[in-house]
Amino acid sequence: VGHDIARARGGRRNWTNTAYITKGLNRLMATKSFDEMGWGHVHKKMVEPKRRKVFLTLKDAEHESHLLFLNN
Repeated sequence: VGHDIARARGGRRNWTNTAYITKGLNRLMATKSFDEMGWGHVHKKMVEPKRRKVFLTLKDAEHESHLLFLNN
């Protein structure tokens, strides 16, 4: 996931400021925006996924660290 406006330049960490790009292109961009890179056509922004409620019980805990996330 690449940020259109880099976080170092005040870009926000939200779904409307991101797009799917490769890790190599993300490194190549550094702190430039898509427009500055000549990639103005890259506007297929990510869509925020639907949030789902997840309910866990003590018997779902497979590791001791899972207990930190369960209400006892």
